[in-house]
Amino acid sequence: MRGILLFLMLLSALLLSAEEVTIKGVSSLPGKPIRVIVQSDLVSGLEKTIAQTTTDFKGSFELKFKLDDIAYASIAAGLHRTEMLLSPGNSYTIQLSVKHFEPVSYYDAEPLTLNVLQHSGENLIRQVEDVNIVYNAFVMQHFNALYRLNRAALLDTLRQVIATTVPVPANDFVKAYIQYKLASLEPLVKKMTKQQIFESHFKSKQVLYNNPEYMGLFKEVFGSYLLNNKKFPFTELLQTVFEGMISLNTFISKDLMFKGEDRLRELLILVNLNGLYHHPSFSSGSVKNVLDAYQKSSVFPEHRLIADNILTNQQKLAFGTDAPKFELTDNEGKRHSVSDFKGLTLLSFVQKDCRVCDKELLAIKELHSSQQANFQFYTIATKDAFPYYKSFFANNKIEWPLLNLGDDILLLEAYNIKVYPDFMLLLPDGKIGMAPAPPVDQNLEYHMNRLKRQVVNQ
Repeated sequence: MRGILLFLMLLSALLLSAEEVTIKGVSSLPGKPIRVIVQSDLVSGLEKTIAQTTTDFKGSFELKFKLDDIAYASIAAGLHRTEMLLSPGNSYTIQLSVKHFEPVSYYDAEPLTLNVLQHSGENLIRQVEDVNIVYNAFVMQHFNALYRLNRAALLDTLRQVIATTVPVPANDFVKAYIQYKLASLEPLVKKMTKQQIFESHFKSKQVLYNNPEYMGLFKEVFGSYLLNNKKFPFTELLQTVFEGMISLNTFISKDLMFKGEDRLRELLILVNLNGLYHHPSFSSGSVKNVLDAYQKSSVFPEHRLIADNILTNQQKLAFGTDAPKFELTDNEGKRHSVSDFKGLTLLSFVQKDCRVCDKELLAIKELHSSQQANFQFYTIATKDAFPYYKSFFANNKIEWPLLNLGDDILLLEAYNIKVYPDFMLLLPDGKIGMAPAPPVDQNLEYHMNRLKRQVVNQ
C-alpha cells in the first residue's frame, strides 16, 4: 500500500509534465509481447514496464505512452532486449530482429538488434551514439597511456575530439552526458581524490537523477564510501545503522565534505544502503528500517521514491515474500497455479536441448522417493521443450506434474530464470523459501530439510 500511494502521488505530478511518445515498427518475432521498460530510478535499478503490446502475425506493432524526461529504455521483444534512448514528445519508427545462435539460457538467449528508421525532434540518439563511439574508440586506442602512464593531457584531446564530433549538443541532457562521461576517466587518469571529484563535478550543482553518466560517476566514486572511509569506523557504522536514520544522518555529518549539501549527502546514504542490504555484517532488517524511514520522511521526493524502490527491488524473490503467480497446464491437461501449492514445494525449470536438465531431473527423482511426503514437486518446461519432456517423464517414470510454460514467457523474468536447469523452494501457501535453490549435488536436500524443520517448528 505504501509503495502504491507514493507511486500515485509522484505519477500525478509527473503527468503534468509528461509528453506522449509513439513507437511503431516491425519485429522478426510475430505474436510476441513488445514492451518498453525503464528504470524507475538509477540507484535501485528497479524496472517498470511503461508500455506493452503484442506483435501481429506480420510482426508489426505500435506503442503510445507518456514520458516525463529523457530516458534509456529497454525495448523487449519477447525476452530479447535492446537499449534505446527516448525523449518526451518524440515518435520513432524502428525495426527489431533477433540474431540466432545456440543459447545458454532461454531468458537471455539471443541479442536483439535495433534499427531506428525514423524519429522526430532533436537529433538526440545520433549525438549520444556519436559520443559513445568516439569515447570508446579513443579509450581503446590510448588505453595504456591513460590508465598506466596517466597522461592526463589526453583527456583534453578527447574533449576536443568530442567537441568536433558534437559541436552543439542537442540539449542539456547531451551536454551533461558528455561532461560526466569525460569525468569518469578522471579518478584513475588524474589520480583525483574523492573530495576533488566532488568539488569539481557535484558540489553546488543540480543533481541529475536521470542522467546515466552523472549517476554512474556518483555511484562509482561514492558507492562504497561508508565502508571504505577512515572517518567512519566500521563498528560505529554498524551501530549507527542499527540505531536508525537520525543517528545515521548525524554520523555522516561528521564528514565536512558534504556540509551544506543535504541532498547529495542523503543520496550518498541511499546509494550505500542499497549496497549494504545484503552485506553479511549488516542486518538486512536494520537497513530496511533505515530505508523505511527515508521513504516516509525524506524532504526530497526523489529520495522517497528511491528508498521505496530499493526496498521493492531487494525484496524480490526474498524469503517469505509471495512467489510470482502463474496458472499452467500439466502433461495430462490439468491446470495448476501457485495458489494450489499448500505445502512445501520444489519447483524446477528446464528448457530444450539441455542435457544437464535431464541429469538433474533424474537426480531429483531419487530425492522424490524420500521427500514426497514433505514436498510437492513440479517441473516447468519451455513451450518448445514440453513435448520432449513429456516423453522423458513417461520413459523415466517420473511421477510429479510437468507444466507447460506455453506463451507465458514473462514468468521466466518474474522468477529471474537465467540458467537451466534452475530451482526454487517454496514455503506453504506459495511463499518464497529459497530462490534460487542449488542443484542436487550442491546440497539441495540439506536446504529442503532445513525448510522442513523451520515449518515444523513454527
